[in-house]
Amino acid sequence: MKELSILIPARNEKYLQQTIDDIQRHKEVDTEILVGRDEKPIGQRAMTNQLARQSTARYVMKLDAHCSFQQGFDRILIESMDDRTVMTPMLCRLDAKNWQIIPKPFTKKYYFDANLVFQYCKEDTEWGLIETMGLQGSCFIVSRKNYWKWNLCDEKYGSWGAQGSEVAIKTWLNGGRVVTNTDVFYGHLFRGQGQNVTEIPYERKSEDAKRAYDLLKNDYLYRIGGLVEKFNYPGDWTPEKVKQLCTYADSKK
Repeated sequence: MKELSILIPARNEKYLQQTIDDIQRHKEVDTEILVGRDEKPIGQRAMTNQLARQSTARYVMKLDAHCSFQQGFDRILIESMDDRTVMTPMLCRLDAKNWQIIPKPFTKKYYFDANLVFQYCKEDTEWGLIETMGLQGSCFIVSRKNYWKWNLCDEKYGSWGAQGSEVAIKTWLNGGRVVTNTDVFYGHLFRGQGQNVTEIPYERKSEDAKRAYDLLKNDYLYRIGGLVEKFNYPGDWTPEKVKQLCTYADSKK
């Protein structure tokens, strides 16, 4: 049995081979790479699930097709994993043209706002395994058992949008925890205006993302009051908003 399956859904990805080669250079345990080329689009969630069905590893990692890692990233993550945890490495930016990780700024913690859209927390002084309310979504590792048990990639939410929030919310509400491991980092290519790579190789419709967030809010918004309190009302959250959620949740019982 493999220790880790890395699941890479890809569509017209210019840096896919470099990502694969990077993983091969830096992995240190029995890690396999499963790639799904979504050229006749079925969507990121559906493709990730297809890849997960091929895995027999204890852990699976969903990964964007434009990322770079430090040496031994898989070993470091697995050494700190358990079956109730979703974990992500510390996030850095990737200069894809030169294939170099930009070490600063880096991100350790995330939250989702009152629309369940993920946001970056301010830099802090915590190190180690840091609990985080939300996820950015480009890289996370979880036991294969809980990937399916918690339905972390529900295809009803569509091709893309809200994935980091979906994974984080479902993990916390199922008694798990979401953490950043600051002993390991990765670089992720951010594309678009102001980045060193501006072209986006496939169409991303804003209405698709909106639909994903609307469905996620309908399913989970009224259930997350305790989670917002746990992380001390980040961003636009307030005690009044949580009270409203709790009142609505009571009416649903």
